[in-house]
Amino acid sequence: MVIEGTWHTSSKDVHTGAVFHDIMSPKEEVTVAPIEEQGEWESTKLWFGVAMGIREDDFETAATFKGKIEVCFRRLRGSCFGGLISLLS
Repeated sequence: MVIEGTWHTSSKDVHTGAVFHDIMSPKEEVTVAPIEEQGEWESTKLWFGVAMGIREDDFETAATFKGKIEVCFRRLRGSCFGGLISLLS
């Protein structure tokens, strides 16, 4: 598959002409469980602090939470066993 176009407007498959991406197309609403009900590996829960920092223009908070996630994943790749969320606390 060869894609032609831009990510900020639209793109299509060069061979078939099928639309690959179009920012004007209807968006699917994403529904996720409340943070309290999510498992420790849920992306929304894991990145909540980073997203909150970005939304509030608090990039120090966003960077701090992102750093914690990175450290935890490094530990998990090494010798760390146990829950990721408990490591973030």
